[in-house]
Formats: sequence, C-alpha cells, structure tokens
Amino acid sequence: MSIIYFKKLAKNLLNDYKKQKYSATLRVGKHLKNIDNFCLMKAQHIIAKEAGFSKWNELQQAPEQYLDYSKIINSNPMITYFGFGIYPRENESQLNQEKRFQTEREKLFNEYELVLKISNWLRMNICKTKTLNRRHTSYRYKHMMEQIFNITEPTHIYVSNGCFIIATILAGFAFQKCGKSSPNCYFNMSEKSWNAIIAQLLKNK
Repeated sequence: MSIIYFKKLAKNLLNDYKKQKYSATLRVGKHLKNIDNFCLMKAQHIIAKEAGFSKWNELQQAPEQYLDYSKIINSNPMITYFGFGIYPRENESQLNQEKRFQTEREKLFNEYELVLKISNWLRMNICKTKTLNRRHTSYRYKHMMEQIFNITEPTHIYVSNGCFIIATILAGFAFQKCGKSSPNCYFNMSEKSWNAIIAQLLKNK
C-alpha cells in the first residue's frame, strides 16, 4: 500500500531532522512555525503537506490511486509542471529559482483528475514496446494528447509536459530523460498505436 511509503517518508524526515540535516531543517521550517519537540506526528503533517494534503488524516483517507499519484511526484523530485526542472531565466537569483521550482511542483497536485484521465486513456489505447521509442519526446506526445482531446472533448484541454510524464508513469510505462538539462523524456510507447488511434479519430471527425 502507498500509505506505507508515506509513513517511511515521515520517519526518514524525523531522523534527518534529529541529525540536523540542512534539507530537513528547511522542510520543517517551511511548514511549521513552532518546531519545538519535533516528533513523528509533526513529521507526518509535513509529509502530508508536501503530498498536497492539508493534514495527515486526509492523506490516510485518500484513495489508493491518488496516493500512487502523489508517490510518483515525491519519488521524482525533479518533475514539475514544466517537465524536469524549470524553464531557465537569465540573471535569475537562486532564491527566485527555488520559489519558481516549488510553485511548478505544487501545480502538479491540482492536476490529478486530468492526469488520471490521460493515464486511463494510455492504458486503453497505447501498447508498450520492449525498448524506448526515441522518435518522440514527452513534449511531442503531450501535444498529440491535446490533439486527441480537441477531437474527443467539447472544450480545449491543456496538457502540461509534467502532467503527461506523470500520467505515463502512472499507466505503467518506462521512461528515460532525454538529457541532463532537458525537461523531456522518452517512453516505451508503440509508434504504431499512436498513429492508428490518431488516424482513426481524424477519419471519424
């Protein structure tokens, strides 16, 4: 169960804070004004906040599928709404970069319904291949997904690169970053499946 994963995260945070690890003290200070007598319950509260919940009880009562979704985000700390990392800006301070990165991460937790929609569609329509398909990146696929939604849905649906990546992982596909500084990645997706579904939709349009 995914809840076990989050319980382990809370225990690790507590241990790291007791060891005065810098990353742990930053995380604790961000969410708690009073950090006296820092305990497991407070660590669980922080883990819940980082997973998009207001408190630990909400996390415990969340559907397993949503916990899987949150787990993917937490297990991939560089994934943002933009993809991997954030769009670079010249002469931007480190502090602003960190704030923007955190904002791009937090936006992902508001996209659960869309990510689930994409993930379910991928499971039903796209076959997996034994190797990675390097013909297209996640950025190209996310535009293909928008093209499909423009045909099948009554209103336009914007799909971010990060949301598509998470949806693909949730659907069980393998992925690999395109490069160290690239926001995109490759998947083990069948080219034939994509071409067939798009051709059929365009034919019936």
